[in-house]
Amino acid sequence: MLYQTLLGTYPFQDFNQDKYLDRISEYIVKAVREAKRHTAWLEPDVEYEKAFTNFLQQILEPDENNDFLSEFISLKEKLAHFGVINSLSQALLKMTAPGIPDFYQGSELWNFSLVDPDNRRPVDYELRKQYLSEIQEGFEHDPQHLLETVLKDPASGKCKMAIIQKVLEERKNHAQLFQKGDYIPLKINGELRDHVFAFARNCNKSWYVVAVPRFLTGILPVGEFPIGENFWQDTSIEIPARVSHWNNTLPQTSIRGGETIRVGEIFNSFPVGLLLGKGAKTE
Repeated sequence: MLYQTLLGTYPFQDFNQDKYLDRISEYIVKAVREAKRHTAWLEPDVEYEKAFTNFLQQILEPDENNDFLSEFISLKEKLAHFGVINSLSQALLKMTAPGIPDFYQGSELWNFSLVDPDNRRPVDYELRKQYLSEIQEGFEHDPQHLLETVLKDPASGKCKMAIIQKVLEERKNHAQLFQKGDYIPLKINGELRDHVFAFARNCNKSWYVVAVPRFLTGILPVGEFPIGENFWQDTSIEIPARVSHWNNTLPQTSIRGGETIRVGEIFNSFPVGLLLGKGAKTE
């Protein structure tokens, strides 16, 4: 439980080690007391709890002889990279699947909070306002450059905020489709078909196609993103509507319509895709 907690909360960048240890120590004491195996709120075993928190401090001691920390950081880096891609996929799915998306305050960026009281820490709204302003300006002037830039700095969380900003804007502009539109599962073909999930939303003649990658750890090197036709090869999505062209709303590029769309075109410069097509006729 401790190792999983550390892997799920260890920060991307430089951080205050003492504050992090205090947070995890407080969480660990709460967790072992509520497990009621060796200590409990009504009968706390302070010595056991202290041994647990001392162990935590030892394994995270920043020392060149700390073999555990060295191996831990290596695994953490791998999980963090694929966690970024999964988080981008989840954010897009949450905003486009049937239902109303819910955002907990502060979750516009990466959120490594634990249960209360850890999740009640102050939110840095000024940082979020700054990032949001940069993202809105980037989408207005050079969307392609913006998305390339935020992917080069995944630790900042700007790539997640960029998706949220753009897709919520799409929801606002096409509220009827997202509130009442049909949900249509889409068939994937090609060598990497098991590594893509896609569906469509349809209302009258308006269509959205949502596509995200999945199960990437066995086919994608750490540090790279699943982008481009060289990676996706012949993988394609069957489309149940005749649309002359699609607008990929994230990089804001156009894709020619047809019975299928190549996944490499959708993920040409960003690892998730939201395509808008209008004036379609259902097959």
